[in-house]
Amino acid sequence: MLSHHLETRQRHAAEDVTDPSTHALEASGCNTVKASHQPRPVSDNGPFYIAGDLAKWLTRKNIKHILGASFLPQTQGKIERWHQTLKWRILLENYHLPGNLEQQIAAFIDHYNNRIYH
Repeated sequence: MLSHHLETRQRHAAEDVTDPSTHALEASGCNTVKASHQPRPVSDNGPFYIAGDLAKWLTRKNIKHILGASFLPQTQGKIERWHQTLKWRILLENYHLPGNLEQQIAAFIDHYNNRIYH
């Protein structure tokens, strides 16, 4: 059985949320790697991606945000294809425990990143 805690506030701000990219960088070890170029995230024009808090955060990090064309999913082709492939792979089997699903996702990510020619 899963339980969760719901918290209501008058106003939500970016500072209220832990930065997921920080956790991802630490987990992957990428926070210790020196980048030779500045990242440029590409996203659609969804409400989260055009929010003021995200724009401020990107500006503070000196990151240029590229928005894809509205209503044209082809501009998001690579990540859409990745999600589609992951979904098809996951739906092939039944997962009786959350840990089984997490292991399969981790195996897929490893296979995709290290064994498939890009």
